[in-house]
Amino acid sequence: MLETSHPCWDPKATGLSKSFFRERGRILYITFDGVLEPLGRSQVLNYILGLSRVGFRFTLISLERATNLQSEALTLACETELSTHGVRWLRYPFASGSLRGVLKNCYVTLSAAYNVVREEKTSFIHGRSYVPAFIGWLLKNFTGTPYIFDMRGYWIDELADEGRWFKSRVAYQVGKRIERLLLKNALAIVTLTELQGADLKNGLLKNYADTPIRTITTCADYVEFAPVGLSQRQIPSEYQQRFSGKLIIGLVGSINASYYVDESFEFFDLVRKSRPDAHLLCITRQVSDMRALLQKRRLPEDTYTIVSVNHQEMPAWLRQINWGLLLLKARFSKRGSMPTKLSEFFSSGVRPIQYGCNEEVSRMVREAGSGIVLNSLSHSDLERAASLVAATTLSTDEIMRARETTRPYFGLEAGLAKYAELFDRLLLEKNS
Repeated sequence: MLETSHPCWDPKATGLSKSFFRERGRILYITFDGVLEPLGRSQVLNYILGLSRVGFRFTLISLERATNLQSEALTLACETELSTHGVRWLRYPFASGSLRGVLKNCYVTLSAAYNVVREEKTSFIHGRSYVPAFIGWLLKNFTGTPYIFDMRGYWIDELADEGRWFKSRVAYQVGKRIERLLLKNALAIVTLTELQGADLKNGLLKNYADTPIRTITTCADYVEFAPVGLSQRQIPSEYQQRFSGKLIIGLVGSINASYYVDESFEFFDLVRKSRPDAHLLCITRQVSDMRALLQKRRLPEDTYTIVSVNHQEMPAWLRQINWGLLLLKARFSKRGSMPTKLSEFFSSGVRPIQYGCNEEVSRMVREAGSGIVLNSLSHSDLERAASLVAATTLSTDEIMRARETTRPYFGLEAGLAKYAELFDRLLLEKNS
């Protein structure tokens, strides 16, 4: 069973015991997102560990950043945690940069996965995103072992929008042809949004009604990411003093082409005009890049804080934020996206200021009832939202209601239950 804090799917409810799963082989999970990274911890490791607790058995192949692998303490701690839950972990350095690096990543992973399938009784392969799913497709052709395509969005279109890899017409058409190949041959498909699920059911997979399509969004641990008072973890005292009595506006994550960073700064500037106590907290690994952008905008240094923190520290830092900026580009490619930080915002009591991505994200913010959905990023709309933020008295009751409203969708236990139901069905069909 999972911990009592996570009322997840219970194998007893199906009449199945843990031995049922052990007798039917392992699941080979392939990810190019390293589990030593914050994203891999929250969106890979949490699921594998949670599902292992209810009897599913995994072999995990991950590509890790070299700097993380160099930390023996970090690597050993993760290996111990995984082995304690019966997870076999095969890790390899991630080769970044050129096409040569991409080919090396694919070769190393394919070789390792092929050996795993030959050595173990593998029920199916779980490919997290396109390249791992492509490796799953190759292995299906080599060995007959089926694969799940966990899409994580419209990856081909996202790269094309960013001018990477699939920017030419020919490359884009080749990429979309491979996407169709992966979808039509998958044992099952997982999407992050109902929008993308509907796209597939009504389009490319209209004649593939037997292929399960499940929407399992990015989830957060609502026990770990909880508002002040539900956890003893704290940030350093110097920052507590700096934030005390301030209206904290948060900008969390990477600086990339998907986000409206300048507009986020403009919004903070507008809030600051009405609330001199407003303070911008930037949590990012791109500290120097963020500082350069803020200095270019000539924001006084005492009005902002930039920090880089590890995953274990994130819950405590998010609790400092009153309002979280989530201003994203809205394109077709984003119909399959669901920002991880949205679930962490809701869980931590952060009120989102949202624009773009897709209508499903906007709907979630509206239904939660604690944030603001912007209709545009015009100066007048930003000004109106900034005035509302500056004048709003934060209500604990509203924040807790938002947690209760969003947890059935964004809570880790909800994601675990959906994966367990899907895996359960696939194992039953495979062994019937």
